[in-house]
Amino acid sequence: MSAASDAIKRGNELLVAGEVNQAVKAFSDAVNAEPEHIEALAGLSAALLKAGQSQQALDAAERAIEVDNSNGKGWLRKGQALLEHGNKPGAAEAASQGLECDPSNRALRSLLKKTGVQAPSSVAPGNVNGNSILTCKRLGCGLEYKESSNNENSCRYHPGPPLFHDGRQVWKCCGSKAPDFDAFLKIPGCKTGRHDNSKAAVPAAASSGRVQRLQQHLDAEKEAISAPQRIEPVKLEKPVESNPRETCPRCKGGYLCQEHGVTVTSYQGAKKQTKDVAQNNLNPSDPRRCKNLGCQQMYVPSENSEDACTYHEGPPQFHDSAKKWLCCGKSSHDFDQWLKIPGCKRGPHR
Repeated sequence: MSAASDAIKRGNELLVAGEVNQAVKAFSDAVNAEPEHIEALAGLSAALLKAGQSQQALDAAERAIEVDNSNGKGWLRKGQALLEHGNKPGAAEAASQGLECDPSNRALRSLLKKTGVQAPSSVAPGNVNGNSILTCKRLGCGLEYKESSNNENSCRYHPGPPLFHDGRQVWKCCGSKAPDFDAFLKIPGCKTGRHDNSKAAVPAAASSGRVQRLQQHLDAEKEAISAPQRIEPVKLEKPVESNPRETCPRCKGGYLCQEHGVTVTSYQGAKKQTKDVAQNNLNPSDPRRCKNLGCQQMYVPSENSEDACTYHEGPPQFHDSAKKWLCCGKSSHDFDQWLKIPGCKRGPHR
């Protein structure tokens, strides 16, 4: 590798890394080594333009054109420098001159578009030589082609616009549809013909922003380079087994809990021994309050009988604003009225 080529490579790397001043020095070294090296002059112009030295960038670009006026890079750098100066007509003329030399240069076409000046007919998109690489604009195609090898069977496309409705995508021309957008893009065209890169290749009904984004997506699909991605395994932590009743506030507080299967029967059964001991320590003639749900009446143990209490076997259920007895299904939205619902079972006071 020559000294100039080595300096150009170093300058490009520095330019990408954002080291503009160092890139200017590297390209200057390349020009000093080979004063008529097009790549070196074009690179120096680009680096100077990024460094804010637009006049020096213009001088370097004009030197590149003097060396070889058939190279599109020199015209591109000149146009960019002129556009930076605010000279849009001059930038458009430089871009047009470059396109006459290199009609397929996308950077030159982008520059010409930025100027807002109409392209001369000699550099219009349709006026290209047979070896220029073009991109087909027909929906469903998007392939690159050369006009010299273009024929009636080269392109497979959809002549009708796509329709989007209720989450489905349909090709109007052939009725092919798919609920998944990626699958929809892979539906092959229903018609064959010549490739076409003119605006007339896109159906008139396909002028909406969504359809334009579809075409951009189709173009991107053709150019994208898919690389396998490594999927990191997800580590799942084993849940710590614990008794839910230990963390449930209702269970810990000794209340009835339907979520963990604590019914009136099981709750009373778990506390039966403690209750019996407490009751045995009381005087049988002393009045007590019944603990049965729905009763809560005062009674004297000595007068208690097997049918003295009317109660709900329970338990109660509270949902939104409704209160319900699960034993008999009776409910009410008013709490006071719900408390007055008579019990559904008879038995002794407890």
